[in-house]
Amino acid sequence: LIREARLRNPDLVVYALLWGLPYWVGVENGTQSHFHSEDTLVYLVSWLECAQNFKLGTINYLGNRNERDWGPTEWTTALRDALDLGGFTSTRLVLLDGEYDPRVVDLARLPSRSVGGDPLVAIASLQKNFSLAASGGAVALHAPCYLPRPEVRAETGLPLWSSQDGPLSDDWAGASCLGRVLNQNFVRMNVTSTLARTLSWSVHPALGGVPAGLVRAQEPWSGIFSVRLPLWMIAHTTQFTRVGWSVLDVQSGASGYLPRGGSFVSYASPARDQFTVVVEKLELACPTCAGQTTFSERLVFVVANLGQRNMSTAPLSAAAAAAESRNASDRSENQSDTSNVSKASAAAAEVQEITYLGFWLTNITHQFLRLPDLPIDPDSSSFNFTALPDTLYTISSLRYEESNVSSASVDNINTSADDGLAAVPFPVPLAETFDGYLDGASARYFADYGGSFHAAPDPTIEGNMVLKQSVTKRAGANQWAPDSEPISLVGHKMEDVRITVDLYLPQQRPSSEIFTASSVIQSAWSGLCLASDRQKAWDGVRVAQEACEEAWQTQFSFEPSTGRLLSRRIADDACVTAYECPREREGEFALCLRPCGRTRLQSSNQSWTMSADGTLRLAAVPDLCLTLAKTEAAGLALAPCASQHKAPPEQRWLTPGPELTMYAGVCLRLRPDTNAEEAVAPLSGRSGRLGYCLRLGVDGSGRGAWRLESGGRGDTLAWGPLPAALGAWHRISLAPWQKLVVSCLLLVVL
Repeated sequence: LIREARLRNPDLVVYALLWGLPYWVGVENGTQSHFHSEDTLVYLVSWLECAQNFKLGTINYLGNRNERDWGPTEWTTALRDALDLGGFTSTRLVLLDGEYDPRVVDLARLPSRSVGGDPLVAIASLQKNFSLAASGGAVALHAPCYLPRPEVRAETGLPLWSSQDGPLSDDWAGASCLGRVLNQNFVRMNVTSTLARTLSWSVHPALGGVPAGLVRAQEPWSGIFSVRLPLWMIAHTTQFTRVGWSVLDVQSGASGYLPRGGSFVSYASPARDQFTVVVEKLELACPTCAGQTTFSERLVFVVANLGQRNMSTAPLSAAAAAAESRNASDRSENQSDTSNVSKASAAAAEVQEITYLGFWLTNITHQFLRLPDLPIDPDSSSFNFTALPDTLYTISSLRYEESNVSSASVDNINTSADDGLAAVPFPVPLAETFDGYLDGASARYFADYGGSFHAAPDPTIEGNMVLKQSVTKRAGANQWAPDSEPISLVGHKMEDVRITVDLYLPQQRPSSEIFTASSVIQSAWSGLCLASDRQKAWDGVRVAQEACEEAWQTQFSFEPSTGRLLSRRIADDACVTAYECPREREGEFALCLRPCGRTRLQSSNQSWTMSADGTLRLAAVPDLCLTLAKTEAAGLALAPCASQHKAPPEQRWLTPGPELTMYAGVCLRLRPDTNAEEAVAPLSGRSGRLGYCLRLGVDGSGRGAWRLESGGRGDTLAWGPLPAALGAWHRISLAPWQKLVVSCLLLVVL
């Protein structure tokens, strides 16, 4: 992206921001340390060296960490030293990149502005070092909206940025929001940089969510992409300015609010020989910033002090503004009601050489529409037009051929609120052998949700290529968000599909640091799971039934060797126990959690057998079965086992079999019909699979097993042993038994 962008505009400024890190960054003596380690400094410098080796140009700014604690003060100064030592002296630091922290002003305060009495030498030295480290950088906040921080620039000399702002959708609501904050962040808070998230919405369509990019590109198999409405809002500024131009301040009158709602911001070239004014009357709200109501008004802009460094504006009196508006109305083709006349001013350059200004408009029905040029009145050095509600305008002295707008881009403007492009079906049948890929290359059509999948040499056949998953340890302290299982998605909206995959698990012992799966015991009747009642962990707490989630209270497992039903997340091993339970006024709890096997009686009341019909029987009294009561409130009970050949559903239980600590598999993520909405659940864990999964692997003891699961509720439909699980190839195939729409295929490799 950096290379392609700078091929088109070599002057682009690039800002890089760290979110998370792999597990191995910061590991010392086999143990992971904290995020802000010396190893992280090495990682950042090596990343910049990589960018340099690929000839991407300077990375102008480097952040600390997105929306997280910015670490010890000494680490920031150490980062500055590491960058300088590595030769990256022109890369400046951006602080915070999240919520505001007043410490940054105290630490980055310019030495001449230090306050207080006689501080300790150590504190003064720390502040001096930090101030030098931050020099030339910026303080960045996320969506600050109505939170001006004038002390930042006044006390530190650092500019204030909004480094994550703008739309949460790519429709007109998101566009109206973004266009407004681009102007008003500066007018209201003197924010000199506003960054829109995200550049391109290329999320796999099966993941759901509301698209919120400047471009939407979700089909690598078709190559279809579409420019979205928020992009045109940015274009109204970036297509008519250059890197190095100045934003003219509110105090001079060249930027500010409009009397009838909205705002205007003026930009000028370094020589003050070109200028651009962006006028917004956009109304819709942002997620953290209220909207506004605007009205039509005629605006009169007066150009003053042309070509001079001290460009300023002289506001018109009310009478003069009205007279100028009437005179301009007679001369202009842009006729409209002048009953609501307001004044505004813009600094510019040599008006003698500029007689007409480019004029552009975007609203809900037209995007980046070029209007007839606006004339500059030679007598008053003014131009005027009528601004309409919920509309964005750009007026620029840049000649048409000098702007960043090409004739091709103008002639092919998409003027509809949506692109109207129909999705292209995923190409099936698809066979992928991964031959022809370079080692380390990404495979086409595969979208990694977690882990890292890439082409690699076959460990068993020389010259053959495979798709390898390389992440086997959680990021731990380095993670930005909770880890997902390593998952890669392929395909979208396929019917009557079968997937066949050859899987290989390397010959290695499972590590305790590898991702661990959850385990539940689930009723075949209600779909609910055994649970510790009301999330309690005391001795004697009742065993109840709850929705099957990955919370600790539903984590139970069955040990065939001992017959124990263990609560896996309560310390000191708690077992499902019959009879020896506390009493309450409602009567005796039939089943509860007690410490495992402290007495002979307890052991006999804690031993169970799993029968072939799915029943869990008390080993001491095999005619008694674990039974789900008719109501959820009634919980569980021991009841006589049914005498019929097939156990009733309230006495049948599903167990996941042995927990797999290293595994691989495939999932068909299903939708019930073609009209259903896409699922928006995350893919990690049972709740996000929404289909059927077939996994194979080994447990903590190295024993092989396979498991067929219903991903939506985590049901284990069937499982069994898997001989020679490691160091061998296994072919598995999965297909729905009826005509269903497959949202996508998931490869799960751990």
